[in-house]
Amino acid sequence: MSLTAAERETSIVFDDDSETAYITTYSRPLIRKLKGNPGVTITDEGKFQGSAFVSASFSKELITIRKPRAKRNLTDKQKADLKERGQRLARSRKN
Repeated sequence: MSLTAAERETSIVFDDDSETAYITTYSRPLIRKLKGNPGVTITDEGKFQGSAFVSASFSKELITIRKPRAKRNLTDKQKADLKERGQRLARSRKN
């Protein structure tokens, strides 16, 4: 039996003294991203109660916290203009 979604957690640890961060995750999408990133060193991997996990180290420079994107409220005319622009672009790429 594998871990439930609530039990598949991710922990990221770093301090002000070091340039290295450490991560342990049970999140399958995050495991794929970590394994595909050449800046990440996998230090341990395996299964715990049927769920895959990875522990890794990487430069703290890879950590970013971004503001949420502002939602654009478009008028019907703006939506129509954008739709037409997209259609023109698609037609020009066909030629």
